[in-house]
Amino acid sequence: MAHEIAISAHQIRVAKRLEQSSGYLELGMPAQALRNIEGISAQGQLEGALQYVRGQALRMQNRFDDAVVPLAAAAKLLPGDASRHVWLAIAECYRANRDGALVANALARARGA
Repeated sequence: MAHEIAISAHQIRVAKRLEQSSGYLELGMPAQALRNIEGISAQGQLEGALQYVRGQALRMQNRFDDAVVPLAAAAKLLPGDASRHVWLAIAECYRANRDGALVANALARARGA
């Protein structure tokens, strides 16, 4: 039996903006990525992706302290394999701030410890 999945127009708009912002990140344009997601709120499955894009854009701008909060939120919301990648990005932020203990902790979490 087929199951219906209800997707709202808002969720579609958020998904499109996230896709656009991911493209900006791939092009090395973090400021544009942040502007594109400014004011967006996402619930449920899209929240992890939104936090990830926000955190990566901030990290790319060398705003490491600011990047940790959304990246940590994304790590908690995304599935295991995806969260490993996020924990590596968090470790990079801590490394840039020269916080060795937190780097080790983030790397341990990336390994699943």
